[in-house]
Amino acid sequence: MKALLIKLESWGCDVKGALTRLMGDEDLLVDCIAIVEKDPAFQKLGESLKRADAAGAFEAAHTIKGIAANTGLTPLYDLAVELAAPLRRGELQELEFTYERLLQKHEEFRQIVMSETAHARLASYAWRKNFPDTIMASGKFLRRTATGREWDAFAGRTERGEAASFL
Repeated sequence: MKALLIKLESWGCDVKGALTRLMGDEDLLVDCIAIVEKDPAFQKLGESLKRADAAGAFEAAHTIKGIAANTGLTPLYDLAVELAAPLRRGELQELEFTYERLLQKHEEFRQIVMSETAHARLASYAWRKNFPDTIMASGKFLRRTATGREWDAFAGRTERGEAASFL
Protein backbone atom coordinates (compact mmCIF):
# COMPACT_ATOMS: atom_id res chain seq x y z
CA MET A 1 0.00 0.00 0.00
CA LYS A 2 1.23 3.50 -0.81
CA ALA A 3 2.76 5.47 2.07
CA LEU A 4 0.10 8.19 1.82
CA LEU A 5 -2.68 5.64 2.18
CA ILE A 6 -0.97 4.04 5.17
CA LYS A 7 -0.68 7.44 6.88
CA LEU A 8 -4.31 8.27 6.13
CA GLU A 9 -5.41 4.90 7.50
CA SER A 10 -3.54 5.57 10.75
CA TRP A 11 -5.23 9.01 10.87
CA GLY A 12 -8.60 7.23 10.93
CA CYS A 13 -9.54 6.95 7.28
CA ASP A 14 -11.38 3.99 5.76
CA VAL A 15 -8.80 3.30 3.06
CA LYS A 16 -9.92 -0.31 2.55
CA GLY A 17 -13.52 0.79 1.96
CA ALA A 18 -12.42 3.49 -0.47
CA LEU A 19 -10.24 1.00 -2.36
CA THR A 20 -13.20 -1.37 -2.57
CA ARG A 21 -15.28 1.40 -4.15
CA LEU A 22 -12.46 2.11 -6.61
CA MET A 23 -11.85 -1.56 -7.51
CA GLY A 24 -8.53 -1.63 -5.66
CA ASP A 25 -6.95 1.15 -7.74
CA GLU A 26 -4.53 2.86 -5.31
CA ASP A 27 -3.34 5.36 -7.91
CA LEU A 28 -6.91 6.48 -8.58
CA LEU A 29 -7.56 6.87 -4.84
CA VAL A 30 -4.42 8.99 -4.44
CA ASP A 31 -5.53 11.14 -7.39
CA CYS A 32 -8.98 11.58 -5.83
CA ILE A 33 -7.46 12.46 -2.48
CA ALA A 34 -5.35 15.15 -4.15
CA ILE A 35 -8.53 16.63 -5.61
CA VAL A 36 -10.28 16.61 -2.21
CA GLU A 37 -7.36 18.45 -0.65
CA LYS A 38 -7.97 21.44 -2.93
CA ASP A 39 -11.76 21.25 -3.17
CA PRO A 40 -13.35 24.72 -2.97
CA ALA A 41 -16.34 23.41 -0.95
CA PHE A 42 -14.40 23.98 2.29
CA GLN A 43 -14.02 27.70 1.53
CA LYS A 44 -17.57 27.96 0.18
CA LEU A 45 -18.91 26.48 3.41
CA GLY A 46 -17.16 29.15 5.49
CA GLU A 47 -18.31 31.96 3.22
CA SER A 48 -21.91 30.70 3.27
CA LEU A 49 -21.90 30.42 7.06
CA LYS A 50 -20.62 34.01 7.35
CA ARG A 51 -23.42 35.24 5.09
CA ALA A 52 -25.98 33.14 7.00
CA ASP A 53 -26.79 31.38 3.72
CA ALA A 54 -28.14 28.04 4.95
CA ALA A 55 -28.80 26.70 1.43
CA GLY A 56 -25.27 27.50 0.22
CA ALA A 57 -23.73 26.14 3.42
CA PHE A 58 -25.78 22.94 3.12
CA GLU A 59 -24.70 22.47 -0.50
CA ALA A 60 -21.03 22.85 0.48
CA ALA A 61 -21.34 20.58 3.55
CA HIS A 62 -23.17 17.98 1.47
CA THR A 63 -20.42 18.13 -1.16
CA ILE A 64 -17.73 17.65 1.49
CA LYS A 65 -19.71 14.77 2.98
CA GLY A 66 -19.94 13.05 -0.41
CA ILE A 67 -16.31 13.44 -1.43
CA ALA A 68 -15.11 12.43 2.04
CA ALA A 69 -17.36 9.36 2.05
CA ASN A 70 -16.25 8.21 -1.40
CA THR A 71 -12.55 8.62 -0.60
CA GLY A 72 -12.77 7.13 2.89
CA LEU A 73 -11.78 10.35 4.68
CA THR A 74 -13.73 9.48 7.82
CA PRO A 75 -12.48 12.36 10.04
CA LEU A 76 -13.76 14.87 7.46
CA TYR A 77 -16.90 12.89 6.72
CA ASP A 78 -18.00 12.73 10.37
CA LEU A 79 -17.77 16.50 10.78
CA ALA A 80 -19.48 17.16 7.45
CA VAL A 81 -22.39 14.98 8.62
CA GLU A 82 -22.59 17.04 11.85
CA LEU A 83 -22.83 20.19 9.74
CA ALA A 84 -25.12 18.95 6.98
CA ALA A 85 -27.91 17.68 9.23
CA PRO A 86 -28.88 21.05 10.82
CA LEU A 87 -28.15 22.93 7.59
CA ARG A 88 -30.60 20.67 5.74
CA ARG A 89 -33.25 22.00 8.15
CA GLY A 90 -32.07 25.59 7.58
CA GLU A 91 -30.54 25.87 11.05
CA LEU A 92 -27.40 28.00 11.30
CA GLN A 93 -27.05 28.35 15.07
CA GLU A 94 -24.06 26.94 16.93
CA LEU A 95 -22.25 25.56 13.89
CA GLU A 96 -19.08 27.68 14.23
CA PHE A 97 -17.37 25.23 16.59
CA THR A 98 -18.06 22.26 14.31
CA TYR A 99 -16.90 24.25 11.29
CA GLU A 100 -13.67 25.16 13.10
CA ARG A 101 -13.11 21.48 13.93
CA LEU A 102 -13.69 20.64 10.25
CA LEU A 103 -11.10 23.23 9.21
CA GLN A 104 -8.65 21.84 11.76
CA LYS A 105 -9.13 18.29 10.45
CA HIS A 106 -8.86 19.55 6.87
CA GLU A 107 -5.53 21.19 7.73
CA GLU A 108 -4.28 17.96 9.36
CA PHE A 109 -5.34 16.13 6.21
CA ARG A 110 -3.55 18.68 3.99
CA GLN A 111 -0.36 18.30 6.05
CA ILE A 112 -0.43 14.52 5.61
CA VAL A 113 -0.99 14.84 1.86
CA MET A 114 1.66 17.56 1.46
CA SER A 115 4.27 15.60 3.44
CA GLU A 116 3.83 12.57 1.22
CA THR A 117 3.58 14.45 -2.07
CA ALA A 118 6.67 16.52 -1.19
CA HIS A 119 8.65 13.29 -0.85
CA ALA A 120 7.23 12.01 -4.15
CA ARG A 121 8.14 15.29 -5.90
CA LEU A 122 11.69 15.06 -4.52
CA ALA A 123 12.02 11.48 -5.73
CA SER A 124 10.60 12.43 -9.13
CA TYR A 125 13.00 15.38 -9.42
CA ALA A 126 15.98 13.20 -8.51
CA TRP A 127 14.84 10.57 -10.99
CA ARG A 128 14.49 13.12 -13.79
CA LYS A 129 17.93 14.51 -12.98
CA ASN A 130 19.48 11.06 -13.50
CA PHE A 131 17.13 10.02 -16.31
CA PRO A 132 16.13 13.25 -18.12
CA ASP A 133 14.22 11.50 -20.91
CA THR A 134 11.76 9.86 -18.52
CA ILE A 135 8.36 10.89 -17.24
CA MET A 136 6.06 9.60 -14.51
CA ALA A 137 2.57 8.52 -15.61
CA SER A 138 0.03 6.44 -13.69
CA GLY A 139 2.63 5.52 -11.10
CA LYS A 140 5.10 4.17 -13.69
CA PHE A 141 8.23 5.64 -15.15
CA LEU A 142 8.23 5.87 -18.93
CA ARG A 143 10.99 6.81 -21.36
CA ARG A 144 11.07 7.72 -25.01
CA THR A 145 11.65 4.92 -27.47
CA ALA A 146 14.50 5.09 -29.95
CA THR A 147 12.28 6.90 -32.44
CA GLY A 148 11.45 9.53 -29.82
CA ARG A 149 7.76 9.41 -30.70
CA GLU A 150 6.52 6.82 -28.20
CA TRP A 151 6.93 5.98 -24.53
CA ASP A 152 7.57 2.59 -22.98
CA ALA A 153 7.91 1.33 -19.42
CA PHE A 154 11.28 1.97 -17.85
CA ALA A 155 12.45 -0.27 -15.03
CA GLY A 156 15.09 2.17 -13.84
CA ARG A 157 18.24 0.53 -15.13
CA THR A 158 21.20 2.28 -16.63
CA GLU A 159 22.53 1.40 -20.06
CA ARG A 160 24.95 -1.08 -18.37
CA GLY A 161 22.02 -2.82 -16.64
CA GLU A 162 22.73 -1.44 -13.17
CA ALA A 163 19.77 -0.66 -10.94
CA ALA A 164 19.14 3.07 -10.93
CA SER A 165 19.79 4.88 -7.70
CA PHE A 166 18.09 8.25 -7.64
CA LEU A 167 17.95 9.25 -3.97
